[in-house]
Amino acid sequence: MTPIFETVKEQMDQMVKIDLTKLEYLNSSGIKSIVSFVMGKDPKYKIIFIADSGKIWQKTSLEVIKSLDENNIVIETR
Repeated sequence: MTPIFETVKEQMDQMVKIDLTKLEYLNSSGIKSIVSFVMGKDPKYKIIFIADSGKIWQKTSLEVIKSLDENNIVIETR
C-alpha cells in the first residue's frame, strides 16, 4: 500500500477520498501504511475515509487514525 499512498501524496490537491468499503481485512502493515500516509501529508490537506458501517474494525481503526489529525481527517460511513 505504501507505493500507492506515495503516488496519492504526490498528486494530492487539498483533499483525497479513500474508499475502504470493500476492504475485508487490513493487517498491521496496512494500518502502518495508512498512518505513515496521514503523518506525512501536508497538514493543510484533508483526507476523507469512507468506511463500511457493517465492518466494525474499519470504524474503530479509523477513529484511532483520525486522532492523529482531528481537523483534517473525516470518516464517512455507508
